[in-house]
Amino acid sequence: MPADVDESGLPSQGMYLEDEPRSGTARMIAIVALAILVIAGCLYALYTMLFVPGVLPGTPTPTTAPTATVTEGEEPTAIVSAEPTQDPLLTPTAAPTVTPGGLPTTHRVKSGDTLSGICQTYYKSEDSMYIQMIIDANKEKYPSIDTDFIQLDWELVIPAKP
Repeated sequence: MPADVDESGLPSQGMYLEDEPRSGTARMIAIVALAILVIAGCLYALYTMLFVPGVLPGTPTPTTAPTATVTEGEEPTAIVSAEPTQDPLLTPTAAPTVTPGGLPTTHRVKSGDTLSGICQTYYKSEDSMYIQMIIDANKEKYPSIDTDFIQLDWELVIPAKP
């Protein structure tokens, strides 16, 4: 009788698979599966923040218009709302300007804003002198401000036109 078989003919305790230590391959598969789950969760969170309206602060949420149902034999009626249905965040406003010698104003940085675009809005010019004026006025509050770098939601001081 072989050494790893007991007198009943069954394998001895050392032969069972459960008693063997977990192999390096099985441990690696478990780690990779966990990493894939973590990455998938992060990608889902990123997708939600970027493409689902209303998740990030300042992004407009879609509004639904009221609907009416007409039953047989009734005349359809128009739905009249006293409230405007357009989102005030999306309503265009008059372009701001800075007057010479006037008080400084502020501008909250939105997606797609650039310093040259902000200068065009307030000074009607993209002159580098105006860009530098905005940088100088905001350097203390935002040390990383640069001609190529501004961040969303920064409240920039727009100095008066010289």
